[in-house]
Amino acid sequence: MPKKKYIVTLTEQERSYLEDLTKKGKSPAYKVNHARILLLADTNQSGGGWKDQDISQALKISVATIERVRQCLVKEGMTAALGRKTAQNQRQRRKGWKARSLPDCDDL
Repeated sequence: MPKKKYIVTLTEQERSYLEDLTKKGKSPAYKVNHARILLLADTNQSGGGWKDQDISQALKISVATIERVRQCLVKEGMTAALGRKTAQNQRQRRKGWKARSLPDCDDL
């Protein structure tokens, strides 16, 4: 297995924030799952970080998702890693666009 490219190392402050996020139960499920992934992948915890396969089995989340969350944390930061990815390929509506009008029922 190749060496991990994106290694998660959390500070104590980040770790406590993620632990609070997972315990409160007020956040969306995807955000809680991403926080759990980061907590388990953290290399600063005792015993080091878990392997992706072990995290996948424990949380029932795909390995690809775990890799994406790691990568997002390292490249873009904590906020991006906990958030959802925005759609890049959606078409923008034209400014003057209006819904097509339907004929009145009175005309029938």
